[in-house]
Amino acid sequence: MPRFSFGLLFLLLLWHPVLATPPDDYFGQWKGKTEDGKPIVIMIDRAGTGFSLEYHADDMNLAKTPFIPSGKPGVFEQQKSTGLFGLFASKGIESLNDAPILWARLDGATLIFYRLEVTGNGHMTLDRMQIGNNGGQAEMKLTRIVNGTTELTWQASLERRP
Repeated sequence: MPRFSFGLLFLLLLWHPVLATPPDDYFGQWKGKTEDGKPIVIMIDRAGTGFSLEYHADDMNLAKTPFIPSGKPGVFEQQKSTGLFGLFASKGIESLNDAPILWARLDGATLIFYRLEVTGNGHMTLDRMQIGNNGGQAEMKLTRIVNGTTELTWQASLERRP
């Protein structure tokens, strides 16, 4: 008779939250305007075991970027290249000259995206976009922090578009 492993059961119980993706009602195209009239478009699509994000808001744009489960519950990391050269890339940050660091997390029913960039002179810019979904309508708040000072805060009501 095979022996039951409690260690295996424990790993299986931990597995589910690690693979969590945003709830179904987050997927799609969202459009709206900030309180000062700037248009904003956010697209969230399924992509493999995670999702992809693309947004356009005034001069703040992000090309379609895939996110995959990071191994931490509710946290997603940017999926790196999987092409031929991606096979030789090492995981992790090589230097402060790399491209911006992107990640996302679920906090209850709120999806939060982060973009951290360190400039050539060592200054940093952190963008934080928070999306709280309520069915076909979402509230978005975008904050930009430059060297520890909040430079920009936008809020917008977004509607899902087909």
